[in-house]
Amino acid sequence: AYALEPASLDQAAGAIGASIDRRALLFAALAAVALLVATLGIVNTLAMNVLERVRELAVLRATGLTRRQAWRLVLLEAAILGLVGALLGALAGLATGAMLIQLTGGSGVPYQAPWAAAAAALGGGIVLAVVAALYPARLASRVEIVGALGRD
Repeated sequence: AYALEPASLDQAAGAIGASIDRRALLFAALAAVALLVATLGIVNTLAMNVLERVRELAVLRATGLTRRQAWRLVLLEAAILGLVGALLGALAGLATGAMLIQLTGGSGVPYQAPWAAAAAALGGGIVLAVVAALYPARLASRVEIVGALGRD
């Protein structure tokens, strides 16, 4: 009357596994979008930083800063920005995980911090920031000394 069909345990387990796989794929897609947004944010921040400091970069170039050193300056700033952001994110993630385990009662399972994942996030954050800084570094290395210092 209700169009119900009996299902074996294997079929039910397969359906549950497929459902979990779809959710994991959705979370991975959301994480990829978050990384893309973070990358664009870093590019925007560093590009605006370079554009706001054109005169400063020109003065540094006039006093002997080479194009390669200007490139490295922006990449180092990006690495520091990535380190701080990734460190804060990893610490927030570890603390949130510990709090969620505590709030749910833990189910008798002790909290084991995912140190490998935190280290991967830390390294990935630095690499992502440096890769995102390639375009702003290119802008910084192409600052024309005379043109930038001649502006009001």
